Amino acid sequence: IRREKGLCATCGVNKRTKGSYCADCYTAMFSVKGILIQSRTRAFNQRAKVYGLEQKSHAEMRVFLEQAPDNCPYCGEMLTRTAEIDHKVPVSRGGDNALSNLQLICKSCNQMKSDMTHSEFKEKIVRMAKRWS
Repeated sequence: IRREKGLCATCGVNKRTKGSYCADCYTAMFSVKGILIQSRTRAFNQRAKVYGLEQKSHAEMRVFLEQAPDNCPYCGEMLTRTAEIDHKVPVSRGGDNALSNLQLICKSCNQMKSDMTHSEFKEKIVRMAKRWS
């Protein structure tokens, strides 16, 4: 089927903005929860290479993102495209890139968590909640 020049290769209706696709089709094909898989995988693997850790394929990252909860496990905030991949046990503390050690969390919790383990950060949240109540 021959498509008109400048139209999306998938829907054939919208104008192309991302290579052969319109923005809607591109997002539907290459993202999960609004997170672009290619760019997130590339950034993750660049860091993994620096630390000599296992790298992930686009397919593995897609499955991870699809299976991740829709809310941050710490604060309960709905995860958006700014969500970050976090290590439950940080790399600086001996953690690895196994899928069981990864979680998707909101940016603010990831910044507060810093190099704490999952359980240490949970304890910190409980202490903060007690102080505020």
